[in-house]
Amino acid sequence: MPAKTRIIPALLLAAMLLPVSARALIDGDYTYTVADNKATITDFNFSYFGALSITNQLGGYPVTSIGDWAFYWCDSLTSVTIPDSVTSIGSTTFCAC
Repeated sequence: MPAKTRIIPALLLAAMLLPVSARALIDGDYTYTVADNKATITDFNFSYFGALSITNQLGGYPVTSIGDWAFYWCDSLTSVTIPDSVTSIGSTTFCAC
């Protein structure tokens, strides 16, 4: 078998074994990632003003986590309601609020 025909299948196999990285998705004021069919809020519109009731779904996925620094510098929030679906809140999530 020529070397070229052995390299192509090897490259395809290597590409399939690479981990799939989470890409940031946007839904309104939220930026989030999805892993294992669960959404993690990673960022929020820092200029939002008033009371916030965090959504329990983004892009059809249940929101189960709020990541580190997700609401950093959201100093115009007057209150935040977190849904029961959220089981993990990162460190410094509400820093400088």
